[in-house]
Amino acid sequence: MLRKHHKNLPFFEFEIFRPHGDILGHAVFSRHLDVTNGQLVQEIMGSKNPPVSFQKQLHGTDLFVVDGPEFNQKGDAMITKMGQIPLVIRTADCASVILFEPQKRVIANIHAGWRGISQKIIHKTIGQLADEFKVKSENLLVAISPMIGPCCCRFSDPQKELPKFMRRYITEENTVNLWGAVEGHLRECGIPERNIENPRVCTCCNPEDFHSYRRDGTAGRFGTIVMLR
Repeated sequence: MLRKHHKNLPFFEFEIFRPHGDILGHAVFSRHLDVTNGQLVQEIMGSKNPPVSFQKQLHGTDLFVVDGPEFNQKGDAMITKMGQIPLVIRTADCASVILFEPQKRVIANIHAGWRGISQKIIHKTIGQLADEFKVKSENLLVAISPMIGPCCCRFSDPQKELPKFMRRYITEENTVNLWGAVEGHLRECGIPERNIENPRVCTCCNPEDFHSYRRDGTAGRFGTIVMLR
């Protein structure tokens, strides 16, 4: 993950997408850039249209195909083939997972917290890409935003709180490796490991760059954005 700046304020880009900069724009905003500021998002992304985001992210598996700049939904995953429409996911400890198929020119942005991961939102989104857009998993490039790491992701009783298939990611002292869970679910869906970039940056451990609900207990959010040019 590469650090860049907008007017001396930091944001980040993923290395895996660098060869496709002519057709794909993306950014991970730091806490210093307001992802709810549509004009700012447009400026950084070079977009003709304002960004689209969910009215409310539900920590579930509701996903939508975005077919224009008018978008008024609640949910957790967005897919589009349309250019110049930035897809925004807001996070504080959850992951944003960007999916990009460069040949068919289709993108998705997923809000994936532990509840969504436990309900297999990643599987559902990749399944939708296959069914509706004929995307093959092995052709997807994937980037995972900073999210809470196993160092800080502590549950009261993860054996009871998580479904059985998630228990393999429980580590010592009731912590859970959600980094590993996201990567594992992507591999289960047929995405090669070489096509996955996970910077493994813990939001809770990096207060200078990222909001963290576990750390701060506040409603601050940073954002991950992706757009076809």
